[in-house]
Amino acid sequence: MDFLQLLVRDGALLNGHFVFLKGQHAPRYTNKTVAFVRGSSVDAFAMAIVDQFEDEHIETLVAPELGAISLMAHVQSHFLRRGQDVDAIIATKVREFHPDPAIAALGYSKPTKKFEISRDQPRFVEGRRILMVEDVFSTGSSIQEALEPVRACGGLPVAAAVLMNQGDITAESIGIARVHALIHDPVEQWFEGCPLCERRIPINTKVGKGKEFLLTDKAKQLGLTAAD
Repeated sequence: MDFLQLLVRDGALLNGHFVFLKGQHAPRYTNKTVAFVRGSSVDAFAMAIVDQFEDEHIETLVAPELGAISLMAHVQSHFLRRGQDVDAIIATKVREFHPDPAIAALGYSKPTKKFEISRDQPRFVEGRRILMVEDVFSTGSSIQEALEPVRACGGLPVAAAVLMNQGDITAESIGIARVHALIHDPVEQWFEGCPLCERRIPINTKVGKGKEFLLTDKAKQLGLTAAD
């Protein structure tokens, strides 16, 4: 099955000028939210992942919040249909409270770059063979950060399954034995010297971090605007 064409059909593959989570710019963006809206599409993605790992004796699935949770749920369902009752755990982001106690008391917090396996979930990870499930690899940093609490809980990461590898991320680069991507389609990314910025291509502010970037001095100096 051509999974890339499924993304195109569902309107999840966008072209333009985008700013990713880590601040890099790119001419293409995979809208992860849209990618998992249509039931038939996400079901096909999940089935293909289980096809690859049904003989790997997977015991627990782990997905970093938030994008991959829907995909993980479908993967879990397909494992169950094949007689494998695997558990599914969400690696949640550690939240940072405001340094001012008065403001923190109002409930202000923001997610950090660190993940944790919280509450009573570590017992479903310790000593178990883990399949990490992710939506998109751009730099691979999210899956690396999610692997840390998995290992801290005594989990045994077997592999990582991802819908789209747009960063040409390898298993070695994220410290795991195997990476399986349904779509391997690297996209150019620029942290500095973005040619789209140099050409004053408008920034997409509907997805990614384009809206925040337009507030920066750099964007103002370049005279960049939001795309229609």
